[in-house]
Amino acid sequence: MEPQAGDFGWLSILQKRADFARKSAASARSPDVAQEFEELAALYQEAMDAQSTPPEQAKDDIIRHLQSRSSQFLMEARGLADQGRADKLKFLAGAFGAEAARLKNR
Repeated sequence: MEPQAGDFGWLSILQKRADFARKSAASARSPDVAQEFEELAALYQEAMDAQSTPPEQAKDDIIRHLQSRSSQFLMEARGLADQGRADKLKFLAGAFGAEAARLKNR
């Protein structure tokens, strides 16, 4: 299926967010954090490749996924005694929540 004219804006957003996630993974101080950002980049790439999904539906699906991951990170952080690991999870929760907010506002 060929992309529609309006889809190019969505594809551009996905590309920018995937690039950001890849750069974040490359500069992450922790392998765990890097892995999460690599998975985020893969999510954006998958959405770019799945052109059969309407952009609004894809956007809603990604936002829901990001919000879900953010909540999962927070819940996991609350149950940890290891403060360093909890801080990493809180950071990821904030990053994924911010990604969801960015996409909502586009």
